[in-house]
Amino acid sequence: MKKQQHKTRQTFLDRAITWLSPERGRRRYQERVILDFIKRRDYSAGDRGRRTDGWNLRTGQGPNAAFKRSLPLIRERSRDIVRNNPWGASMRSEIVANLIHYGIIASFTNHGAAGKEMDEDVPDIWLRWAETFQCDAAGRKNFYDIQKLVAGTWFESGECFIRRVWRDDWKPGEIPFALQVLEPEFLDHSHDGRDNTKLGIKFDANGRRLGYWVFKNHPGEAVQNESFFVDAADMIHVFSEDRPGQIRGVPLMAPVTLRIYNLDLFEDAELTKQEVAAMFAAFEKDADPTMRQYSEEEEDGKNGLAVDDIQPGAIQRLGPGRDVVFSNPPQRSGYAEYVKQNLMAVAAGVGLTYENMSGDYGRVTFLNGRMGQLRFYRKIDQWLWMMFIPQFCDGAARWFREGAAIAGRDMSGFAIEWQPPVKQMVDPATEAKAEEHLVRMGAKTQYEVIRGQGHDPKRFLKQRKHEQETMDEMGLVFTTDVRKVSGAGQLQLPIETEKSSRETEDESAPGDASGGSEADEQKRISMEKDVQQTALNGAQSQALQSVVEGVAGGAFPKETGKEMIKLAFPMADDDQVNGIFDPIEVRERASDETSEEEKSEK
Repeated sequence: MKKQQHKTRQTFLDRAITWLSPERGRRRYQERVILDFIKRRDYSAGDRGRRTDGWNLRTGQGPNAAFKRSLPLIRERSRDIVRNNPWGASMRSEIVANLIHYGIIASFTNHGAAGKEMDEDVPDIWLRWAETFQCDAAGRKNFYDIQKLVAGTWFESGECFIRRVWRDDWKPGEIPFALQVLEPEFLDHSHDGRDNTKLGIKFDANGRRLGYWVFKNHPGEAVQNESFFVDAADMIHVFSEDRPGQIRGVPLMAPVTLRIYNLDLFEDAELTKQEVAAMFAAFEKDADPTMRQYSEEEEDGKNGLAVDDIQPGAIQRLGPGRDVVFSNPPQRSGYAEYVKQNLMAVAAGVGLTYENMSGDYGRVTFLNGRMGQLRFYRKIDQWLWMMFIPQFCDGAARWFREGAAIAGRDMSGFAIEWQPPVKQMVDPATEAKAEEHLVRMGAKTQYEVIRGQGHDPKRFLKQRKHEQETMDEMGLVFTTDVRKVSGAGQLQLPIETEKSSRETEDESAPGDASGGSEADEQKRISMEKDVQQTALNGAQSQALQSVVEGVAGGAFPKETGKEMIKLAFPMADDDQVNGIFDPIEVRERASDETSEEEKSEK
């Protein structure tokens, strides 16, 4: 098929100039051809034509002018979807649960001068403030409940404000402030455009925030309300800055709000159609009106509409000239596919996977589910480390240091590191083995693995040490104790035994260092071999059990069983073998029992 060439048309002005001056007309036409060629090489998204006639745009809008007037309406629609739409509620619940889960845990690390010991009271004062109701201005939530509330408000409203409120009932030794979570409506938008204030936020000449104009009460619940100025040092603003210079947050569901609303209308209409389709109705009509005979009841109401019920199993005899016509309600198809496609678009618009939002894992393979979950985890990590932790958690930690200094606790030189909640493994056996491999090859540290499980490494290792000491005192050995049991399930030489044997050997033979170390190494290898030879694996234990059962059942004498054990376990002495077989009571074989040899002879 020959491609149609684009030809620049001559206008009336072109023809007039050419008639007066052919040279000028020729140059003008050449310039117009070149200009048309340049225009055709622009982006297709910049074309103005039939395909883009309905695309209404407001060009040149700044990052804040794009939502300055519509932001309150966008927030209200977003909240309405969360309240009244099951998909909206599911999206909020899924994102907040993966973002916060049981809470973002704080751990204290010494980043100060070398050799400086950490004040042991600092973690205690943090726990007394963060894990109790002292951190909440209303006295109803701990720090992790506040994290959940802030994350939910950010999802619905696009932003959240946290104000530092100084406590009136403060006591020496306690943190003197609490946190108050505020919705975006608390900012007074009437302070806008003057004194370098935009949408209730005051800035300096360099764009740094100086403070906020905040209402005393929520505007939707107060008749008379007035705003007051709060210094920027006492306020935290959590939102995602999607454009440079953006000062307010937009709800996460803004790109999909209309799609969810239209899908809701479609589902309501579909429900109504299904209700109509489920109705089974019959209409009685006159096949021959001249033969119709009305009863007295029908004569009284023949001009009206009579409705009768159809009873199950009934046989209705129709009179002469009567007929019955059944209704044929409309049937719908393609409902599930249409809803699923829209839900996939909605989930992608807010950063979720369709399976996480809907709970539909019916057609998902393990590999596809794993890939989708990793993609979702990347989005969660982006929200955590680029918004929530730097803005809210670090801001609260900065306030805590100031409060701890007022309470008499020195926090200089110490940093608070945040541990996000653990990401659940899809295949724990395979993924745990991969983690172990990374640690063994040096690509990952134990601290990273422990943090990945949502624990504070120092606190976890202290608990592990206490657990091992308790097990040693009680004489318990589990297969999970890597000090005494190898990965194959065999007992191995404990580190403490090896260390003590070396120290004893050094004290008894203070001769040549090289000779002593060589002898220690030979002894260590010999002890390891002894432990490995005397330890029983699963197959050996099963073989020993079979021999014991054979002796007890009378299959062969005790002496034969003892000799078999000595051959199978050369390291076992006579006392150990006798201790196994002597207590066995041999069951005598029944007289009517015939041996296999007798059966073969017969």
